[in-house]
Amino acid sequence: MPDSVETKANLYCALLLFETHNLMSDEILYSEEFHFLSSSTLEEAQAAVLARAQQQETHYQNGAGETLSVKLWRVLDVQAALYENAADGPLYVRHFHNIEAYQAFEPLLDQKEERADALQCLSQVTASPSR
Repeated sequence: MPDSVETKANLYCALLLFETHNLMSDEILYSEEFHFLSSSTLEEAQAAVLARAQQQETHYQNGAGETLSVKLWRVLDVQAALYENAADGPLYVRHFHNIEAYQAFEPLLDQKEERADALQCLSQVTASPSR
């Protein structure tokens, strides 16, 4: 009877990009997804995340009766998580050089700046003496 070899499962993080195409209006929306998975090796993690992503590809009708097509656009990255436990710190870090390009597509940046501006205005109003 052969000895069984236990391999330790490691935590990996994958960054996927999907395209959702409205076939009636021809509008295209891209979505970024972070997936976490356990695997023995990076190669196994890459294969598993590709299979998982391909299973998400679909066509369906939205509430307006329009047909939407969801397709994997690209597996952008698969790498070992920085920590084995989400409570220990960041699981995935991306680096980039061009902050303007990032700001051009990231809608949450504008919202956070608007919230920060609103909070600053609110703090000034509450700090000013009443007349």
